[in-house]
Amino acid sequence: MTARAPWPWATTVLVVAHVAVYFATGTTADYSQSGIADGEDPPLPSIGQLTFDVFRHPSTAAMIVTLAFLVPVAIALERALNAVAAGATYVVSGFSAGLVELIAPVEPLVVVGAFGATTGLLAMWLVTHWRLHRDAALPAAIVLGWFLLNEHARTAGIPWPGTVAATVVGLYAVGVLPPSRTAVRDTPPAGRG
Repeated sequence: MTARAPWPWATTVLVVAHVAVYFATGTTADYSQSGIADGEDPPLPSIGQLTFDVFRHPSTAAMIVTLAFLVPVAIALERALNAVAAGATYVVSGFSAGLVELIAPVEPLVVVGAFGATTGLLAMWLVTHWRLHRDAALPAAIVLGWFLLNEHARTAGIPWPGTVAATVVGLYAVGVLPPSRTAVRDTPPAGRG
């Protein structure tokens, strides 16, 4: 009898947060420029706003695309690593992407939102999948699909500086984590010499 995989609670929390934020606040493609006089700098979002934005989407289509990629990737990461690693990487990747977009000389100030956070998880999953299965075809196809679909689903296009930041966070996170518990269990003990 095989043991059942634990419930993916971090993925469940992330999906519930996405849906709740979507119904509570709707969508937004960039930070509000209303009420700004010509030549005046727009107010920058707060740390809290950047953290909250990891659950925001520029359109309904972008939310659907994000959840379609987020759910299987986050579940795979929870099973291969752990729930805390998946959830924390999601939030830190999204926050980092938003912060980099704020300091990048790009107009308007886009809400990177869930795109950056999910990109960080995809980077983390890509490396984890390679470590466990030595397969590059599936991850490459999924990452390519992620970017192609978002190019059309996001009203402002892909925020590249934020994407790079989120990818770096995801790669860093998986680099500092120990190998998969399954991989450790399956490795035979070293012989005495």
